Amino acid sequence: MRTRTRTQAIVVFVRALCTISLDELRDAKAPRVFTLTKVVEVALYNMTRIRYVCACACVCVHCPQT
Repeated sequence: MRTRTRTQAIVVFVRALCTISLDELRDAKAPRVFTLTKVVEVALYNMTRIRYVCACACVCVHCPQT
């Protein structure tokens, strides 16, 4: 049960990061890349997790729900 909670938490966290990153990038006057770099860092640090977690996180990164 605890592993499932961690998996869900990672996916929710990555989804939120992607949403914020998209909002930052849409600012035409001064787009920011801070959160985008955090998405990359989270993806990098979680590459060693089981494939299911990585797959869920990658789906969030490729197709974030807006």
